[in-house]
Amino acid sequence: MDVARSTINKNKALARSLETINWEQRRYEIAKDMLPTTTEMVCNTLRNGGSIEWGDGYNVMQVAAQQAVWYADALVEELKKKKTDEKE
Repeated sequence: MDVARSTINKNKALARSLETINWEQRRYEIAKDMLPTTTEMVCNTLRNGGSIEWGDGYNVMQVAAQQAVWYADALVEELKKKKTDEKE
């Protein structure tokens, strides 16, 4: 009986930990995953004769990094909305 109770308590603790999402960590992971794509997008834009309007002193990697963070922020916002919608 104690083993069963212990297992149930461990499963409840695991379920609670899964509900608690570290959004800052998630944001970092998404931005990190997006960086190669945004770098390619920026380079392709410049390679094809386009321009990127950013302040003085920005380089390609800074622009790509900022775009990766923007994508991450947008996705985290949508994920948070979905989680809130599911609770209602």
